[in-house]
Amino acid sequence: MERKYPSLLNNSEVTNKLESQSPYIVVDNPDSEWIPTYHSLIERNISNLIQSELQPYVQQIKKIDETESIINDYKIGSTIGSGQFGKVYKGQEQSHKKRRIVALKRINKLRPKYSMNQLMRQITYWKQFNIDADNFDADTITTLMNVNRCRWEVYLMLRVTNDRGGNSYVVNFLQCMDSVNSKDLWIVSEWCNLGELQWKRPTRHLLEQWESLIGENKTVADFAFKVINDITKGLKFLKKIGCIHRDIKPSNILVDGKNKILKISDFGCSLLTPESLPFEYDPVEKIKDKQLHIVRKCFQKEMNKIIGTPAFVAPELCKFTEEDFKSEEKMDVKDGFKLDIWSFGVTLYCILFNQLPFSGDNEFDTYHLINLKELSNDDSDCWITDLVITKMLKKNPDERIDINEIHTIITSNKNNKPPSLNKLGGGAKKSIKKFWKKISKPKSKEDLTLKVTLSTEDTELSRITSRDSFASGLDPSDLPINITDFIDSLTTTNAITAQDEILKNNNKQENRLDPTQTDSPVSSSGSIQSFEIPTPIKNMIKIKASPEKPEKRDLDHGASNDGQTAPRPAPKMKSSKNIINFKNYIQNNEVVESSDTIDQIKDYLNYKGDFT
Repeated sequence: MERKYPSLLNNSEVTNKLESQSPYIVVDNPDSEWIPTYHSLIERNISNLIQSELQPYVQQIKKIDETESIINDYKIGSTIGSGQFGKVYKGQEQSHKKRRIVALKRINKLRPKYSMNQLMRQITYWKQFNIDADNFDADTITTLMNVNRCRWEVYLMLRVTNDRGGNSYVVNFLQCMDSVNSKDLWIVSEWCNLGELQWKRPTRHLLEQWESLIGENKTVADFAFKVINDITKGLKFLKKIGCIHRDIKPSNILVDGKNKILKISDFGCSLLTPESLPFEYDPVEKIKDKQLHIVRKCFQKEMNKIIGTPAFVAPELCKFTEEDFKSEEKMDVKDGFKLDIWSFGVTLYCILFNQLPFSGDNEFDTYHLINLKELSNDDSDCWITDLVITKMLKKNPDERIDINEIHTIITSNKNNKPPSLNKLGGGAKKSIKKFWKKISKPKSKEDLTLKVTLSTEDTELSRITSRDSFASGLDPSDLPINITDFIDSLTTTNAITAQDEILKNNNKQENRLDPTQTDSPVSSSGSIQSFEIPTPIKNMIKIKASPEKPEKRDLDHGASNDGQTAPRPAPKMKSSKNIINFKNYIQNNEVVESSDTIDQIKDYLNYKGDFT
C-alpha cells in the first residue's frame, strides 16, 4: 500500500484535534501545565484559517516525469541553490504564453530529521490534547512537524506578496504543488536571473553581477548605495505589515537583472508581530488582556531564540559572557525589527570592505567578537560607511537606527554621490600607482568574476543528468554548518602569486590561504593581492626565506582610509639584495630596511623587452 503523507491542505487527525473550535483565541489548556509557544498558538488557533487562505494557491501534484524532468506544468532545470530545508531549481512554465522562467524550491517532508528528545517533546505536547501519538513512528512525527513548518513559510510568503498590494523589493510567491502521495512539496516563486547577491570579490574591480545591475565604470560605493536603497524599501514594507525576517544576509537577497532591482527572499525564519497575526480576541476586556499578555509573552520568547547565520546574528541575541549571566539587567529583545537592521548592516559591510566584520574560528568565537569587537570609521569620508558602522552596527539596540530613519538618510543623500572606494590611498607616489595598475590589471575580466545567468528568455533549460539528483533528500551541504564552513563556501577563486609559484617549484613551502580571506586582496601571510607578474620581474625575484607567521588577528575592522579592505600587518621578509620590495613605496608610513631605490622601479617601467 502506497504511503500517505501530510499535505498543506489535508488536515491530519492531529491537526483536527489541535484546532480549537472556539471563535476566539485559546491560549492555554485549563487541565494542563503546558506552556504554549508562538508556533503552538498558531497551530492551535488558526491552522484552518491558514489552510483556507492557501487553498487557491496550492495545486495538486498530478504529473511527475523523472526522465523529462517535469513536475505538473513545469520543466525542471539546473540547481541554483540549496539550504537546510531544501533545494532551489530553475524552472520553466510550459503552458504559460511567454513560457516564463520561475524558481522551484523543493522541500522534502522527511527533512530535516529531529533528535529523539525533540520527538518526545512533540509527543508530550500532543498528549495534552488527548492525541495518542505513542504508536506514531519517527517518520510520521517528522513529516507532521515539517509540513506544519512549511505551511507557515508559505503563508508568510503569501502575506508579503499580497498584503497592501505587495512590494517590488520582496520576491513574489506564485503557487505551491503538493499531494498526500508525494514526500516532496514545491514552492514556486518569481525568477531573479542574476541569482543570490554576491559580495566576495578577488580584485578591486566590480563583480560582473554588480555591473549588470548598475552599469560599468561604477564604484563599490555606487553599488552599496543601490543595495541600501532597494533593501531599505523592502524592509520598510515588511515592517509595515508586521513581518520580521530574522535571516537577512547576501544569500537571501536576490538580484533581478531584468528590472535592475534587489529583492528580499526566504521567509522560513520569519515571524509576524502579535498585532499582525489573524487572531480573534475575546470581547470581554479582562479575558482579552490575558490573551494578549500570553501571546506577547510567547512572541517575546520566540524573538530571543538565535535564528539565522552566526556571522549575521545581532549582539542582543548572543550574549554568553559570565557577566551577562550574572547581570539582572540583561534585557530581552524589545524590537525584533532591529535584528534585521543589524543583519542588513553586516551585509552592507561585506559589500563595502569585502570581508565579514565579525569572523571567528567557530560560532561562539564569532558571537564573542560580535559583542566585544569595536569597528572604526576614522579614515572614511563615505556617508554609507558611516551609516553602516556608527548607526546600523550599533551594539545597543536602543541606539541602533530604525529602518524609517535609514530611509530618511538615503533620501537626503540621494544626490550626494559617494566617493570612490576603489582608488589607491596613502599618498603613494605617482610612478608606483602607475606600476601597480600595470601589473595588477587582469588579463580578462571573465577570469576574475563569478559566472551569472544574464538571459531571462531561456528556452532550453539545463536538464538534470542524474536520476539521483531528482530523488528526494538533501545533500550534506544542506545541513547546518559552523561559521568557518559558511565562510569557506563563499570561495570563488584561488589565485596563485608569483611568490607562491616559485615556492612551489623549489619545494620549500606549501602556501595556504586563510579560509576567511580567500579571494580577498590579502592572503594569510599578509601578501598583497595575487597577480601575474610579467618578465623580467620574475627573473629578479628570488625568495631566500619564508615569511614569518602572521600575528593573531586583531580586533580592528581593517578598513583602509579609502574604504577598501586593508592588509593585515604584513610580516617582514628577510632581506634579499635581489628582491625589489615594492611595498616599501606603498606602505610609506612604515620604515623597512632595504637597499631598493625608486630608480630601480623606474628602470623596470622603462623596460622595452619582451613581456610575453
